[in-house]
Amino acid sequence: MKYHGNRGGGNNHKSGNRNQAKKESGFKLEHEKEVVPNPFKSGEHLATLFGEKAEEFAITITQNDKKYIGGKKEQNIKSTQFQKFYQKVYELLEDSESGEEFKTVILPQIILLKSKVERAYSRDLAGIQFKNMMQSSIDLVKSHEELKNFKLFLESIIGYMPK
Repeated sequence: MKYHGNRGGGNNHKSGNRNQAKKESGFKLEHEKEVVPNPFKSGEHLATLFGEKAEEFAITITQNDKKYIGGKKEQNIKSTQFQKFYQKVYELLEDSESGEEFKTVILPQIILLKSKVERAYSRDLAGIQFKNMMQSSIDLVKSHEELKNFKLFLESIIGYMPK
């Protein structure tokens, strides 16, 4: 199972189809055909997100298959490193409120997490699967409600991670 996040790069960027890529941003595992537009919006799909999807991602990001990706050995994330990112999302949720404060204070800090994910990846503390999942997820969080559901998703992944 590979995670494919659409971040607007690749062929879409070269063909000038950048807006299409942004609309299609979401989660997709290799065997799936359909992309959920934003899994962090409330709805019936949350049970699947916190159950089956969280379990699939936990397995995917913690597998130690020793593959080489892009000339570099794939390092999967350890549970303690994952929990550091979860803790930061938890703290941001605790500090946030709905409304304008979210957009001006909390949202920039959420976006800052992308650079921390990239740093963990560049220091071989996290693998490409984790990096892609987190960066795509962070791109989808635009409200207090979505941040809450993102936190619950990360919490679910921790529950499914091997001990």
